[in-house]
Amino acid sequence: MYSEVSRRQGDGGWRCLLLLLLMCINTCGIGLYIHGIFPVKHMSTEVATFTNLPAEPQLPDNTIVTHSSTTSQRHINRTVLMLIDGMRADTIYNNKHTDSLPYLTTLINNCDTTKGFIARALTPTVTMPRIKALMTGEVPAFTDLLLNLVPSSIETTQTHPADSVITQMNLHKHTVIFYGDNVWLPLFPNAFTRHEGTENFIVTDFTECDMNVSRNVERELSNTDWTTMILHYGGLDHIGHTSGPHSVLVDTKLHELDTEIHRIHKGLQKLSHSEDPAGHSEDPAGHSEDPAGHSEDPAGHSEDPAGHSEDPAG
Repeated sequence: MYSEVSRRQGDGGWRCLLLLLLMCINTCGIGLYIHGIFPVKHMSTEVATFTNLPAEPQLPDNTIVTHSSTTSQRHINRTVLMLIDGMRADTIYNNKHTDSLPYLTTLINNCDTTKGFIARALTPTVTMPRIKALMTGEVPAFTDLLLNLVPSSIETTQTHPADSVITQMNLHKHTVIFYGDNVWLPLFPNAFTRHEGTENFIVTDFTECDMNVSRNVERELSNTDWTTMILHYGGLDHIGHTSGPHSVLVDTKLHELDTEIHRIHKGLQKLSHSEDPAGHSEDPAGHSEDPAGHSEDPAGHSEDPAGHSEDPAG
């Protein structure tokens, strides 16, 4: 009888040890899973400079080109980054929606200066992680799903902003303005000279969120004090969430956005030509950007390629 009790107690002890071992393995497995899905990310305080760029390939004459502020001069005066939330690749390249995007389709198919391509996005593909990926180049993590509801600044400290496209623009004295989804504003505090955020969590709003962006665009296309304008349209994404990608509302929204693309493109061309009295674009440093390099006399008469003097009045 005594030996039977001792044996049962011994078996019970082994069972407890086995159970404890299984619990430890289970806990370690859960910990590894959480660490893999929600890794701890450490944002660097370093900001890239010309010295961080990779070496240029050697030229045929064995000349090695090195990066510097003089060899990396910008070639355009103004940039508009137009982000259309929910714009899928098949929306643009599918013939079903060609009639709804006539101007954009024409630019992609018939314009030598336009390049269309498809970028592959990594999950999660919600708004805030994708903005961080676009602006910083970092791979988004699933922890950003929670931060999407309460976005925080990507700046590490007030004096050491995290490196991003917008940080580089500000460091190089570009004037950046923003209109659209207000998730950008806490991500990049004090980065925009002018801005107005729209509330994009109201998914039943198909028009007002985009109209609030477009009304600012119309005003800014007549201003000359900015170099980069970022626009974030959310109406198409709202339609996709509430009615699906094949809703009858999609074509109407695409036509509206195509009209905005047309207006912005033509507005930039007009702005570029109106900055110089002779019709040539002028950069902030005051240098003429006439591709032909034609000079202008003090009286304001420009010279055409044939060398004939031409009065601005015709």
